[in-house]
Amino acid sequence: MKANVEAFGGDPDNVTILGESAGAVNVWSLMVSPLTAGLFHKAVSMSGGITTTPRIQGLSYSHRLLKSLLVDDGTVPDDAAAESWILKHSRDAAAAYLRGKSTEEILAVSLAHSGLKEAPAMFPDGAVVPLDPHLAITRGEYHKVPMLASNTREEGKLFGAAVGAFRLSDYDRFTLEYNFDPEVSPSLTEADLLNSQFLPVDRAVTGWNTVSDLITQGGFLTGLSTSMSALATQQPDQMWYLRFDWAKQPAPFDTVYGAAHATDLPFWFGNFGRSSFS
Repeated sequence: MKANVEAFGGDPDNVTILGESAGAVNVWSLMVSPLTAGLFHKAVSMSGGITTTPRIQGLSYSHRLLKSLLVDDGTVPDDAAAESWILKHSRDAAAAYLRGKSTEEILAVSLAHSGLKEAPAMFPDGAVVPLDPHLAITRGEYHKVPMLASNTREEGKLFGAAVGAFRLSDYDRFTLEYNFDPEVSPSLTEADLLNSQFLPVDRAVTGWNTVSDLITQGGFLTGLSTSMSALATQQPDQMWYLRFDWAKQPAPFDTVYGAAHATDLPFWFGNFGRSSFS
């Protein structure tokens, strides 16, 4: 991007990386990777902090992916033969084999095997990410660029399916919201979208506001706080925090979702239309 951004009106000496959710995890990864030195000058982390996976889990996933590729493309007949192939070949040979695979081939194998559908989050592999990211930052072994971190006030309200809060499937619920016209459907209520045990939404302990706040705290704010605390040991005057509070959707979506995860994206990009990218 740095090499080409000038052709699109950008400044190669003023590159900002920005990521939301899993993209925010990637922003932190780029900050601690020595391979990205000099490629960016500012960072924005939206709704995400440092998320790491133990190295052994990353190695296990890589091993299973390699075995599945070997079997699925016919290089070997079964898992046992794949294990033998790996033992007999050098790391360089395995790397060359993997680099010979297209993105489409790797994705096809990943999707075909249930244990490979979700790759582990960032893990210190000794090369791309040499150290645990928290440790790297507190040691000052990272790219010290200004950081803006943000969250939405009600991140957890997007994830009601995880706790059985929503009555409708994600597909049906999102379709209903996408096509919703408050002038035509004024009778839609919270009870049409949320299961009764989460109502009323403002009830103490079990109401949707309280339950979703626990998801927000545990799933987003705790991790970001830890990440920013590490950053504060090195650059306390070059870090900022923004909270997005807008929750003005037509009822009942203003309380069912409110300032949920990702609702800030159209405000950042200005794409409020009905296209696939809005």
